[in-house]
Amino acid sequence: MSYQDLVDSVAETTKRPERQTQIQRALAKATLKIHLVDFWMRDIVEVKGDWTQNLAPRYELDTEAKLPHFRKIAYLNGYDDLTDPAHPRVMQQFKETSPGKIRNDYNKMMIDVFYLAGRLITCWAGTYMPPRFLCGYYVRPIVTPEGYNSWIAEMYPAAITDEACAEVFGSVGDIDEAKRRRDMFMGNLQIVRVNDVTATGE
Repeated sequence: MSYQDLVDSVAETTKRPERQTQIQRALAKATLKIHLVDFWMRDIVEVKGDWTQNLAPRYELDTEAKLPHFRKIAYLNGYDDLTDPAHPRVMQQFKETSPGKIRNDYNKMMIDVFYLAGRLITCWAGTYMPPRFLCGYYVRPIVTPEGYNSWIAEMYPAAITDEACAEVFGSVGDIDEAKRRRDMFMGNLQIVRVNDVTATGE
């Protein structure tokens, strides 16, 4: 379903075609809501590239510069496709920790770990010194009319339009219909969860 189809569906259901701006805002809000309510495997994008800073054994990755529409890391690996480009390889898998837990109980620096602070991911290597990274991360959907992109909107459009309709109905004082549409949204959310895999396997 195209973005304009979503707009038209909400306008027709609510019988408020004159509220185009509000409908667009409602669709943006609904799209973010359903994408951010869980960690969907279809929201993972894989990228590889150069570190923002290579200060071996510390490596830094700027999420804003390197990972567009970043939400959360799914996996982060040290990667080498420079030594033998015909046979690139994963060198190590970094495990996530918190900024305050980069040393173990013996006060020794943990290796092959990473943490996120602000927009910067910092990795501490030990097994290998990787020249590049291979990363899978959860992205936020693009919700602007010009670049709108949501696999849920394509596969389960009612999950988004029902929530958007609830927003519009609520704004005009139709509380009963708003509640009914939100109940329908929850039912659609269950359909998405049954049919699509999340990071928790649910």
